Amino acid sequence: RGNKLETSKVDGYQVVRICGIAAYELDEVFEMKVTCGGKNDTVRYSVMNYMSNIFNGEYSDTWENLVKALYLYHKAAVDYIK
Repeated sequence: RGNKLETSKVDGYQVVRICGIAAYELDEVFEMKVTCGGKNDTVRYSVMNYMSNIFNGEYSDTWENLVKALYLYHKAAVDYIK
């Protein structure tokens, strides 16, 4: 995959951005090694985790509609590459 990890600090949190995700990869799980409080750990995350958090949180209809469209886009991309 041609994904690139970018790390930064935002409001005291360590943030990892995964750039270059293709539509068919939205359900792929990415593993990142992180250090927090002197401890090393591995985090597994996917775009679908983020999308799930939108539906389980207090977000506007705009965000929910965006996530629904993104999911349908992912599904169409997966069907296309099969």
